[in-house]
Amino acid sequence: MPEAIRRDLRPSQLLVRLDVYQDAVLLHRYDRDGVEARLVSPLDIARVLTGRVSIASGLLPEGALWWGATGNGAKVALYQAARVWRVGLQLEAFKPPRAFALPMPGCIFVCAPGQPPDLYAVKHRPRTLQEPVYAMPVYNCFANGGTCQGSAQYSEDVARHPGEFFEARFSMAGDYQNRSQQYPKDLMARWDSLDGVKEYPLDDLVPVTAQDRQQLHLGDVLERRGR
Repeated sequence: MPEAIRRDLRPSQLLVRLDVYQDAVLLHRYDRDGVEARLVSPLDIARVLTGRVSIASGLLPEGALWWGATGNGAKVALYQAARVWRVGLQLEAFKPPRAFALPMPGCIFVCAPGQPPDLYAVKHRPRTLQEPVYAMPVYNCFANGGTCQGSAQYSEDVARHPGEFFEARFSMAGDYQNRSQQYPKDLMARWDSLDGVKEYPLDDLVPVTAQDRQQLHLGDVLERRGR
């Protein structure tokens, strides 16, 4: 250490020490009377450390239902109303994709800037976190709601993610079974039946379930994706 810096250092009294164990957090407080040691809650520590930190989302995009600051950065849940989307499905390499005009149900995109969103179908715009969620009847989507990147390029502006998802070329990737009550093993047959139709039949949606087969709700998936 340079001599000039060493001369500027001053002895400093230790006031508090945290020892983090696998199952507990122990706080030591030092003062003139000695040392006090006690167990503390990680939540209490977080409250003290962030008590003077202001967190604001800024302006949220149209359709935003929820915003969360997670360990992996900010995420936004966007509601996309039911509508007809013109989509392309790549069936063979080096050939043009097959075009569809598909009615899609309302859906929730859980977005992070520049990353593939998570996607769930809903029967209407959610009013509470207890609204049930359903498997989106599309390719490039997994059973847990995650989506694969495919040919999509997701921007930093999460408001553009719904359009970027549907405007990308779909491929027969992901978990595309059990996405239709009428066609549980044949999503292509479901798309064929919908091509040119104006509205998606909501009674055809398949619930998203946990491992115990209990239907998941919006709050469940936001809690899971918000970590």
